[in-house]
Amino acid sequence: MVEAEAAAASLALRCASTTAATAARQSSPMGKPALKATYMSQSGGGLKSSGKYPACVQTVRDDEDEDEDEDDSNIEDEDEEDVVVEFPEDESDVDDDVQTLTSGLIRSYACRMFSSNPRDARATYGDRVGLEFAAESTAPVDVFVAEFAGSARERVAAMSSRAVTFANDPSRAETTTTTHTFERIVGDDGAYVDDGPMTFRIFVARRRDGAESSTFEDADVALVVDAVTEGTTVVFDSTAPYLVDAFLRPYVARGDAADARSNALRYGDVAVLYAAFSEPVEEFTARLNGREAFVSAASSHGDAHYAYVEIERGADAPGDAISFAVDAVDRAGVPCYACKSPESMKTTDGSALIVADADAD
Repeated sequence: MVEAEAAAASLALRCASTTAATAARQSSPMGKPALKATYMSQSGGGLKSSGKYPACVQTVRDDEDEDEDEDDSNIEDEDEEDVVVEFPEDESDVDDDVQTLTSGLIRSYACRMFSSNPRDARATYGDRVGLEFAAESTAPVDVFVAEFAGSARERVAAMSSRAVTFANDPSRAETTTTTHTFERIVGDDGAYVDDGPMTFRIFVARRRDGAESSTFEDADVALVVDAVTEGTTVVFDSTAPYLVDAFLRPYVARGDAADARSNALRYGDVAVLYAAFSEPVEEFTARLNGREAFVSAASSHGDAHYAYVEIERGADAPGDAISFAVDAVDRAGVPCYACKSPESMKTTDGSALIVADADAD
């Protein structure tokens, strides 16, 4: 038994060296880390998931057990004992977004998402969104995209194909890297899309008989991907922003505390508007008493802003109530539709500012 244990330990060391070298040789078609997948290994007559690296299974004959340990009740076969060495599954190294059912077909892959929206990684209805997927395989494959921007499952033809051979190493099989691009206009055919990060599923299937197919059998699926490996996931947003708070306050030039607490503005004073929205906005603009106002951020989150206008002789008449109008779009470019309504251009706390008579005390 001592020699058997030594043989098992030696075998484990050789397996660790072999699998580590294999993992180091893998590379991504886009220059990124190697295929993130669960490999399958042959064990006990069937396929068995064994984590990030293939299990190393070896039979070691122990002839001495027949003579020395005949009475050992744990030995069922006195002529031969199988010593199986398997690396345990490391849950932290297995990605939930990848499922591999066919060993050795997909060597590596890369996936990214893009949008025509000028705002980075955002999209709304009418924008063109897409996926770019590249896979390095040892045999022809078909690629299908499903559940992306309301689309049904459909085959995606390869936009480019590049074969890689290893002339100096005949033992390494030829591989082919194919690139596939899928684009869709959000909202086409009346498809509804949930707000938030856009989801998708890419199926990579072994091509049967070398012929392209518009469908696939579940048994042929080699890889399922539902997360990008490069860049960021596009966030879909169809909800329009709206005003949740609007306050008017005076900023008096004279610095009189009593004047600062009143709603009267004299020439030279400044009318200040505070406007807060239901979500972060961009391109915020404001008009006070019909004039373009100077604006500044009131929140680091981008959902609140200030607007300022100085009360001027000739532009503002005594007795005028200060009016305001605002406009903005959210970070996906969806405009504030409610801002177009005059009814929404009222303060939420009932505050108001009045231009005082210049001759009044």
